[in-house]
Amino acid sequence: MKKFGAILKLIGGMLLFVAVVGFILSQVDYVLVIRGNKLPVVDGAVAIALLVLGIFFFGIGYLLARKGAANEPVKPEIKLDMNNLDFIVRSIKKTGRRNLIVGIFLLAFGVGMFCVPFANGEGVSGAGNIFMLVFGLIMMFIAIVAIYQFVKVSNVTESKIYKLLMLEPQHVTALHVAVFSSQINKSINASIIADKKTISVLQVSEKELELLKQYLLKHNPGIEITQTGQQVS
Repeated sequence: MKKFGAILKLIGGMLLFVAVVGFILSQVDYVLVIRGNKLPVVDGAVAIALLVLGIFFFGIGYLLARKGAANEPVKPEIKLDMNNLDFIVRSIKKTGRRNLIVGIFLLAFGVGMFCVPFANGEGVSGAGNIFMLVFGLIMMFIAIVAIYQFVKVSNVTESKIYKLLMLEPQHVTALHVAVFSSQINKSINASIIADKKTISVLQVSEKELELLKQYLLKHNPGIEITQTGQQVS
């Protein structure tokens, strides 16, 4: 039920996105043309219909996901085993894969947005085309940053974050946790900070987060741990 609710939330979010972006583009008289075929314009009536459908699907999905989360069994207590620190390597690898996937997706999306104004063969003109070009460039820049973050941890044992956590964990002065509820699952980002500088932002599971907290507290009982967003349950 929780996953089905998440899927409905995703569908609702996509409909809301199409309604808002499509309506904005229609206000600047922008019409997307692909291979000579004009896509339907999202006018006021269509935008309202999409908004209503999006809110409906998102609302139903939210209720189902919440009900599914309430029925989840109680999880067993998590205890750190200092002889098994595989969760650190696992978190670094997971973070690298996420950055690579996000980078590739945003790069493809950005290139596509950048090329759209040239698809009709009439060149770049009008506010809509300029918006698409700028938006595509921004997406490509973010993609390059994400791919660079992947390259930095591609060799896990030689990465800066691995050496810090495994060899000098007492130098970690703060752990800032940000929890985001996505349409598919819960995303947890753990910022590892040493001397007021963010060394890395790791993607972790709830179990890995708890193990990381215990591990860092063991080496530095005075470490600052803060959390924003939805509470981890």
